[in-house]
Amino acid sequence: MTTSSGVPARIETSETEVLITWGEPGTTTAGLAETLSTVLTVALRSGVPAYPLVEELLDLRFVPHGPTGDSLVPSASSVADHVARRLAFHHLTPEERHKLGISAPGSPWPDAYTQAPNS
Repeated sequence: MTTSSGVPARIETSETEVLITWGEPGTTTAGLAETLSTVLTVALRSGVPAYPLVEELLDLRFVPHGPTGDSLVPSASSVADHVARRLAFHHLTPEERHKLGISAPGSPWPDAYTQAPNS
């Protein structure tokens, strides 16, 4: 995903931090991305469960959207959706991700949850 000026978004997540770099430094876009990074990082470090954060950001639609260049989340409907999916892979169980409809590229879902073992 890139901004209208062609600057790519970079999103990194860990157990206690979210880093979103998006847009030219000093622009509104970059400032909003940094603000979202800070809010999510503080929430995670303060013990806020990731599930409701992911649930609220998931599938939000706005530009830019589409290919992300991220092998874990190859496509997203917005930067917020991309962040939600990254958070899900670091913080949610496979069952919680399934409940939200999030699967990794190449994942057998939904078949892994609907077929009996060895069928």
